Amino acid sequence: MEKLQIRFSIKLLLTSIILIFLHVKALTQDIIEYQTAMDNCHVDTIETIAGGRKVQLLTFDLTCLEVAQLPGFTSTTIEGKKIDEDYFQGKVSVINFWFKGCGPCVSEIPDLNKVQNKFKGERVNFLAINVDDTAEEIKTFISRIPFHFDHIPIGLHIVKDIFLYPGGYPATFVVDQNLKIIAGISFIPSKETHGKRINRKLIPIIDKALKEI
Repeated sequence: MEKLQIRFSIKLLLTSIILIFLHVKALTQDIIEYQTAMDNCHVDTIETIAGGRKVQLLTFDLTCLEVAQLPGFTSTTIEGKKIDEDYFQGKVSVINFWFKGCGPCVSEIPDLNKVQNKFKGERVNFLAINVDDTAEEIKTFISRIPFHFDHIPIGLHIVKDIFLYPGGYPATFVVDQNLKIIAGISFIPSKETHGKRINRKLIPIIDKALKEI
């Protein structure tokens, strides 16, 4: 009887291990290399009105990077927090590219703060990678306009050399617990403000990703 119980326990353990393996495989099997995804992306320009005159803006449809592996990088925030693979592993992460001289970047901050506040205390990272502002410049800026993200200063090398991002700001990614990019939202002028648009898109994406942790 005791031997039968041991055999049953071993069989149950092996079954559990197999199920866990299959679950992890199902979550990660469709992840593709970041460079491969980037090779299929296209940069375009759109015409819009700014300051009463027509201007051309660089646009980059980030949906081409969905299901790509988050490229690896390490850095430190303005508060001294280390950013590496451990920071992202097992959590949902929202990554935003911005700089303080970018009008659309600044205008979306209140809506990004609303998203951050909604998921405060949950397993969600909010990381802002600033293209060229220093730590002191960011601290001065957020003392006037609160931006409740972790902040990496002077991050152009990450944006350009690691993410190979051609430009067009702001840009926002959502990454799941397996470091897979599951959404990309770029700035597109429209009747709906970009802040409201990003708020409307981010919340259900984050909600769904959290349920899969």
